[in-house]
Amino acid sequence: MEATENAALATSGTDDLLQQWTAAQAGFHRLTIRLAEEVTRRTDLPASSVQILLLLLHSPPYHSVTMTELARHLEFSTAGITKVTDRLTHAGLIVRSPCQIDRRVVRATLTPEGLQAARQAADILADALNREVIAKIGQEDFARLTDLLTALDPSR
Repeated sequence: MEATENAALATSGTDDLLQQWTAAQAGFHRLTIRLAEEVTRRTDLPASSVQILLLLLHSPPYHSVTMTELARHLEFSTAGITKVTDRLTHAGLIVRSPCQIDRRVVRATLTPEGLQAARQAADILADALNREVIAKIGQEDFARLTDLLTALDPSR
């Protein structure tokens, strides 16, 4: 009888663990979608374009990174990053140019219009984060949450 009770307790613990994980994953996913939808609605830019603009905005000092870095950081395929950067280039928000050190490497850089669009998207996202996250859990818990998620990131 004791073995059956231990197995039931172990299964119960596993079930609880998986339910917690599923709830956390689903909640974060829905929040991410809601935040992206707000930025997209208010900027008229697709979420993928916003991701690139925000990454470039936070790439000092020249708001520029290689196409390979963009694809790797955002987990886009080469074709996917090319498609999105084509749209951003045609919109005048970025320029693509060969690296001065290695002409085989192509860099994406914000234009002045792109810098303005990236700052607008960042402000909208910050407002949404304050309203949807900070107002609900507080700045201290948000900082703790980001520290925990960063610790779990296998790329770090």
